[in-house]
Amino acid sequence: MIEFVVKGIRIKLSFLFFWFFALLLFIDKSGFVLMGFIAASIHELGHLLAFVLLNDLPIELSFEIAGIKMVRSQKIIPAWKSLVQLLAGSSLNFIFFFILLFSLHSVNRISVFATCHFMLGVFNLLPIRALDGGKIIQLLLDKMFSPRISVLVCTMISWGTLVLLIGICLYFFFVGTGNLSLFSICIWMGIVCCKKESL
Repeated sequence: MIEFVVKGIRIKLSFLFFWFFALLLFIDKSGFVLMGFIAASIHELGHLLAFVLLNDLPIELSFEIAGIKMVRSQKIIPAWKSLVQLLAGSSLNFIFFFILLFSLHSVNRISVFATCHFMLGVFNLLPIRALDGGKIIQLLLDKMFSPRISVLVCTMISWGTLVLLIGICLYFFFVGTGNLSLFSICIWMGIVCCKKESL
C-alpha cells in the first residue's frame, strides 16, 4: 500500500487494485476493459465533482481491489446532498454517452466507448450494496425503517440482484456468447459484498 497526501486528501494506492486491473487487461484482448476503465475513471470524476460543488471534499481516496472508495468527512450533510453525490457518477457517464452517440454516424471503437459509458452508468445503479444503486437504496430505506430492518432489506435486495446477475452471466458463458471479463466482474462483486457483510 502506497500512501500520500494531496491538498489535505489522503491518497491510498493498493497493489491489488493494479494487479486486478492488469489481470483483466491480460484476459480481455478486445480493448473493452481499457475503455471500461477510462469510463470508470470518468464516473469517479463525476462523484468528485459533486463533492467539490457541494463543498464536501472527501478526506481520503482509496484505490483498492473493491474499486475506488471516497471517504467523506464526519460532518453530517442533508440526505439530498448524499443522493446528488451518489447519482453524479452515473449522470456523467450518461452525459458522455449522449455526446458520443450523437456525434457519430457509424459503428466504430468510439461508439463502443459510448456503449461502455451507458453500461457502466446503468451497472452502477444496480441495487447492490457495493454500488451506487445499493447505497441509494440504503439511504432511502434508512428514512423509512429502523437501521436493523434497513440493513436487512438492503442486504436481501443486494444478494438477490447479485445472484440473478451471476446466473445471467453463467448462462451466456455456457451458451458461448459470454466472456471471462464479465464473469470476473461478477466474482469481484461477490467478493465486495462478502467483504461488506463481514464489516
